[in-house]
Amino acid sequence: MGKFDRAELEQSFRRYWQTGAVGEDWDAWSNLFTPDALYVEHMLGTRHGREEIRAWIKPVMERFCEIYTAYEWHVVDEAGDRILVYMQNRRLGRRTGVDPGGEILVRAPRSSVPTLKGMIVPNRAAPA
Repeated sequence: MGKFDRAELEQSFRRYWQTGAVGEDWDAWSNLFTPDALYVEHMLGTRHGREEIRAWIKPVMERFCEIYTAYEWHVVDEAGDRILVYMQNRRLGRRTGVDPGGEILVRAPRSSVPTLKGMIVPNRAAPA
């Protein structure tokens, strides 16, 4: 059994998803991570700590603002204190002018496995 129960994992994942993928508030999303968090993005590298995550995510999301993420499903792994989420990254043609109708030009299915090791969990004491 992990350190967190199913309800805490679900609540943390929903906050993570709503803040980032839905709300696109990258400062608030970065604040969900602990000061010593480890963030591994297999295509774009590894980040250490909340501020390094923030310094990376904000310019990336500004540069690629036409990309959005569509939720498909997630599974809770209570034993590992993590969530497996499957999503679609999509890019619209509105920025390039190639498709003024806004049809999806690129679909990139991907999965992610956020763990709560480096994230602040609601209703628990947050690290400084």
